[in-house]
Amino acid sequence: MSKEKPSNPKKAAAKSEHKKPETPLKSSAPPSTVKQAPKKAAAKESPKKQAKPRKSEVRQAEHAPGKGAEKTEQKQTETPRGSAALPPRRATGFRANVPFLRISPTKVRRIADHLRRKPYVEAIALLDVLPHKGARLLRKVIQSAAANALAQNKGLDEQMLYVKELLVDGGPTMKRMWARGRGRADRLLKRSCHISVVVDEIGRKEVDNGSKG
Repeated sequence: MSKEKPSNPKKAAAKSEHKKPETPLKSSAPPSTVKQAPKKAAAKESPKKQAKPRKSEVRQAEHAPGKGAEKTEQKQTETPRGSAALPPRRATGFRANVPFLRISPTKVRRIADHLRRKPYVEAIALLDVLPHKGARLLRKVIQSAAANALAQNKGLDEQMLYVKELLVDGGPTMKRMWARGRGRADRLLKRSCHISVVVDEIGRKEVDNGSKG
C-alpha cells in the first residue's frame, strides 16, 4: 500500500491567489447597437461560356428539312459588294477553239496581230503566203469558225465575214532535259498555246450590257 504525500497548504493557497476570477466580457455599447461585421458580398457569377455544339448536332441541323432551302434562298438574295453582278461579257458571233497546240504563244501572236478586224477573205489570203507554222495553224482555226458560221446561218457568205476576235493564250509547258557538253544538262521548255477565233457578219450591230458596238 503506497502512502499518499500530504499536500502543502501554503502552495495551494499561493496557486489560488494567482488565479483571477473569470468575468464575462462586457461590450461598451448596449447589445442593441452592436453592429455585426458585414458579410463579404458574394462575387458576381461570371457568365458561363456557351458550350459549343457537337459535330453530330451540327450535321443533324444541316440535314434537317427546310434548312437547305433557307441557305439557297440566302445565297440567291445576297449580292456582291459594289455594283450589281453582271454576267461575263462574251463577244457575239461564230467561234472556234483549238487548245493545246504545240507551239509557243509568242510565235503565234506576232502573226495574229495582223489579222484582227480584217475581212475573212483577206486574212486567209495573207495566211496562205506566210511560211510560218503559226500561220498554218491560224488558217485552220479561222476556216473552222467560218464553216460554223455558214452552217448555222445559210444566208451568209464568205465575203460577208470578218475576224472579230482572235485570242492566243498560253498553255502548259513541258520540261525536258537538254544534254550539253562536258556532262552538263540544260532545261528545255516545250511550250503550248490555245487559239480561239470569233467570226461575225460585216456591218452587224451588237448590243452587250446596254452598249452598242
